[in-house]
Amino acid sequence: MNILITSVGRRTRLLEYFKKELNGLGKLIAADCDILAPALYTAD
Repeated sequence: MNILITSVGRRTRLLEYFKKELNGLGKLIAADCDILAPALYTAD
């Protein structure tokens, strides 16, 4: 299962929770209008 989270901003903890639950069985995709949003670097 792949998950897309939009407008992630600084929600790195939220992405970490999703990534843990996916347990390698899918991809976590993040999107934000700011290319420097910290959470973008947490996603796959």
